[in-house]
Parts: sequence; C-alpha cells; structure tokens
Amino acid sequence: MRNYKAAFSLLNVILILMIFASVTTCHAKNNEKKGKRSGKMTMTLKCDDISNGERIPDKFTCEGADVSPKLTWEGIPESARELVLIMDDPDAPMGTWTHWIVYGISPERKTLPENVEKSAEVKSLGIRQGITSFRKPGYGGPCPPPGPTHHYYFKLYALKTSSGLSAGASLKDVEKVIKVKTISKTQLMGTYSR
Repeated sequence: MRNYKAAFSLLNVILILMIFASVTTCHAKNNEKKGKRSGKMTMTLKCDDISNGERIPDKFTCEGADVSPKLTWEGIPESARELVLIMDDPDAPMGTWTHWIVYGISPERKTLPENVEKSAEVKSLGIRQGITSFRKPGYGGPCPPPGPTHHYYFKLYALKTSSGLSAGASLKDVEKVIKVKTISKTQLMGTYSR
C-alpha cells in the first residue's frame, strides 16, 4: 500500500511539473509573438575590438594611435529620429571625463567607422561632434593616470525628435536634449589602466 501511495504522489508531482512547463512554454511563445508583432527589439551596441567589460586595445588609447573604434548597433526603435553617442569615464580623478560626443546620427545608420575625423562636423558621415573634456570635438581615447582600472562607457541614445544642436555643442547642451528626448538607450563598457 505504501509503494502505491508513494508512486501515486510521485505521479502527481510529475503531472504538476509537466503542466507548469507547458504553461510556461506557451506564455514565452506568446510573448515572443507579441514582441515580433509590435516590432520591439532591444537596442544593442557592439564593437568587434572591445568586448563588454574587457580591456580596450591600446590602438584606441593615448598609448596607441588614439583613433575611435568601429561601433555597430541594432534594434533602434522605428520612432527614433536621431541617435546620440557619448563615451565617458566616471572613474577619472576630477569627476566624469567625457571622451566623445557624437549626435545628429541618422537612425538609418547602423555603424560608425573606425577613426572618425576629429572635427565638429563630419559631412561624409552626416554627423556632428561636441566638445569633450579635452576641450575639442572628436574622439579622445582613454589616457588615465597610472593606477587602478578605469571604466569607459559608450552610451547610445535614441531620440524621439531631432536634437536641433549645431556642431560643437557642449556636453551640458547635449545632456539637456537627452534628458527630455530619449526613448531608448544601450551601452558598451570597456576598461583601461596604465
């Protein structure tokens, strides 16, 4: 009799688990279908040369050629009208150090090439660049003082309307726009130390 009750209890547990797994699978499939229908995707930012959370190669720092890395992204919302990219280092001794500000990026664009020209306006790419903590437009790579590892964040923002900013804007002006117009955001983080 005990073996019968134990087998019956085990059978009930297995049946409950099978029902739960079936319901969970159906729920996940329905959510997946809803996501496809609504066109929702998560924005992602990638770099072939920088893995998220890993060391930034010297080529993209003051120890190397100090050129900007090639960045690619996907999952931009259909309602986006402009993209903005900011790279900064919150570990800098004097507070967050801004290394790169790019705006006026068309949401149709899927990449920024390596070694973007260091000027306020890059007509060949249809983008504008702001004034960084280096007091000039364009990319300035990691160049921390000797010591602990610094974290460098490449942050990509999708805006619901055009920023309206002219070339050579200040970080303060770009941040004001981001605060009120951002509809989606993603980031990539690399590290560097000397």
